[in-house]
Amino acid sequence: MSERVVLPARRSAASPADSTLAALADIAAGGLAEQLRIEAAARVVALARRSADLAARGLLPRVAEESVVDAIASRWDPTVVTAIEFAELLTPAERDLLLAAAPAWAAARLPQETRRAA
Repeated sequence: MSERVVLPARRSAASPADSTLAALADIAAGGLAEQLRIEAAARVVALARRSADLAARGLLPRVAEESVVDAIASRWDPTVVTAIEFAELLTPAERDLLLAAAPAWAAARLPQETRRAA
């Protein structure tokens, strides 16, 4: 089973001018930054699930301690919602925590030889 990050389709019956104005209003209201954070959180969650699977198969190093990234990602059921939908359901505080912990989480899961090159 593979987890995909699925971005929602943005289809509208509105004219191109109307959809452009709506997009501009969303960006002006700070919506772009939040959407990017949701997309980043979805990517981290999907990657956490894939890396756990690879570690279980011996293809990535196992990490003894569970991080907040692992804890949050373990709550995602890809048979029920997409990664984007799951990230949207997280509270802003959970998204902040996930995104703040992601760099250290990722570094801890890199093989030693890759850590030195990064």
